[in-house]
Parts: sequence; C-alpha cells; structure tokens
Amino acid sequence: MQDDPRAEPDAVPPVPSEREKWEKEIEFKNRELLNLERTQELARKEFDLKEREQAHSGWRSPVFLAIVGAFLAAVGNGYIAKTNGQLQLQLEKEKAEQGRILEMIKTGNPDKAAENLGFLLQSGLISDASIIARLRTFLRERKPGSGPALPVTGAHTGIFGVDEAVRIEDVVPSHPVKLASRAVGRVMVYDGEAVEPRSRCSGFLVAGDLLVTGGFCLPPDIQHPRAEFVLTDETAQQKRYPVVLPALVSKQLLPLMSKDDPSFALLRVTGSPGASRGYLRLATRAPQVGEPLAVSLFRAGDQQYAVVDAADCTATSVGRHNFIHGCDTGAGSAGAPIFSRDGKEVLGVHLGGSKEFGVATRADAIAREVERFRSGRPGARQR
Repeated sequence: MQDDPRAEPDAVPPVPSEREKWEKEIEFKNRELLNLERTQELARKEFDLKEREQAHSGWRSPVFLAIVGAFLAAVGNGYIAKTNGQLQLQLEKEKAEQGRILEMIKTGNPDKAAENLGFLLQSGLISDASIIARLRTFLRERKPGSGPALPVTGAHTGIFGVDEAVRIEDVVPSHPVKLASRAVGRVMVYDGEAVEPRSRCSGFLVAGDLLVTGGFCLPPDIQHPRAEFVLTDETAQQKRYPVVLPALVSKQLLPLMSKDDPSFALLRVTGSPGASRGYLRLATRAPQVGEPLAVSLFRAGDQQYAVVDAADCTATSVGRHNFIHGCDTGAGSAGAPIFSRDGKEVLGVHLGGSKEFGVATRADAIAREVERFRSGRPGARQR
C-alpha cells in the first residue's frame, strides 16, 4: 500500500538547547561528585575500622596473651616464693630464739637462769616483741629462787654441728689468719708449784710484752697463782714465757654469759715475745651483724686450730660490750682471738659457748685498756 501523500510527516523531537545541555551536565557532575564523596566517606570509615581493629588485634594476639600470662605467672610465683621465704625465715628465727631460751635455762638454778634470760634481752638475741614483753614481765615479777630451770644436760662445747676447726698446719701458709696465729698461744695458770695447771686458756699478744686472755681464765680462789704463756713454733717446739701476776686488768664475767659486760684479762709477759712473733691489732670498731669471722685457738691439748672459711662463722648479734658468733671453738679455747675474715684485726676475745652459739667480748672494749699499758718497745711489730 502506498503512503498517503496527504498524511502528515512523523513529528521530529525538539533539539535541546545549549543551556539545557549545560544544566544536565552540571546535574550529572554533581551526582558524580556526590558519589565520589560517599565513596571517600566509606573508604575513611573502612580505614578507621581497620585501624581500630589493628589497635585491638595486638592485645588479642595469642602470642601477646601468652607473654602477658607468663609474666603474670612469674610475678605471682615470685611473690609466693618471697612470701614463703619470709615465713620460713621468720619460723627459723622463732625456732632459734626458742632454742636460745631453752639453752639459757639449762642451769639447774632458777636465779642463774633468770640472769641468762636477762642477757638475752640485753644483747638483742630475742627480737619477737611478744616474747620480749613476756620475758620482761616474768623477770620483773619473779621472786628469788623461783622460775624455770632445766637440768644441765652436758658440757658447753662451743661446737655447732660438724666441727669446722682445722689444724693450723693444714691452713695454707699464705693465709693471713695463719700468719697472725704466730702471736696466739696458751695461757697456763698453776696453783703454786703444782705440775698440772688449774686453768688452760688460749691467749694472744697485743704488744711486745702484753697478752690478752679471758677474764675467768685466772681463777680467783688460787692461793699462790703462777702463770706462763706457751708459744709453739712451726717445728712444734714450745717456748714458755713467765707471766707477771697479778694481772694489769682483770674483768670477770661470772656466771658466764649472764650480762653484757666485758670479760678479759690483760697480762704482762716477760721476754717480750712479741718482738719476734709479732702481735695482733685490736679493732676500734664493733663487728657487724653477719660479718664473716675467723678464729685461731687452742683447746685442751697442744694442738693449735683455726676456723678460717666457715660459712656460719659470723657475728649474729652485737651488744654494748659483747657479741654472739657462730664459730666452732671448743673446751680450752676461751681467750682466743676472733678475727675479721681477712685476719687484719681482732674483733673480739672468745669467752665461751653453748651448743648453739658462742660469746665474745668486743675488742674495742679492750683496746683503750691496752693502750694504757703498751710499752712501745723497739723491735715489736704488729701483725
């Protein structure tokens, strides 16, 4: 069929003007810009979220948590160990104090037991406040002749556990205590012309012609006392030096360990043995609690001993004039010098001991008395 020539031609859409094109382009750009801003906002939020996750992920890391757990466990274990150590130390301290109290009342005499308990308080060997208060109340209210007193169970040996004293010959020649031991000997006290001595003690030279020993080594009941100082050389040969009596100074502490008073005897010895054997320097200071010590001593016989490297040979308590130590000594060793571990100075004069501790008079309580009588003779040398 042919088209009708009279029909109107198809309508042609209007062509948009330039303004309309510009406005549509602006609208498109605005939508594009808005989409870009939204994309950037989403990207920023995603970045912030990842940043927060990254910050928290370290705290949540299994490795980090394991490290923190191990650290906390170590701290907890350390605290527990420290607490247990402190409790164990306190328990040992209480047991030691109780042992000292029991030793002090093993006298068979209530009055002597009370004196010994008073010494414990004065010397600071009891530190538990409740025990101190009870002891003070007991001693204040006690009537003479009353109170606890255990029977004496054996001699006070002054050896605590394994005997750590060794023969002086077994100490290395260069050891300073061995060198100082040349000035240490035995003080023998006789009654008149008796062959057997009434008293055997250790003693040591503090000047060319002066020696120090324990105060009670000179028995006060001897009618005609006679004394000599015996030195033994490296070949085991003995040389005897007469001692001048009465003593220049004699301070006795009876009964032993009942008070914090000095106990020693200062004696003049003839022949000035210190000129050849040397003499020892008395410290002018107090020993420190825990300070390592050494001892050179004689016991009942002729053998000389030394305690030089024992871990428990230390000062455990220091009083005004006396101090407590843990060095092995033994019968006959009263009057022995107690050295600083390096052997350079004498810190004390051993008096005696129980099964738990030894007692010594501080050297600085003796030094001033020695200076009053030191002769200063030429040739004497200090060790």
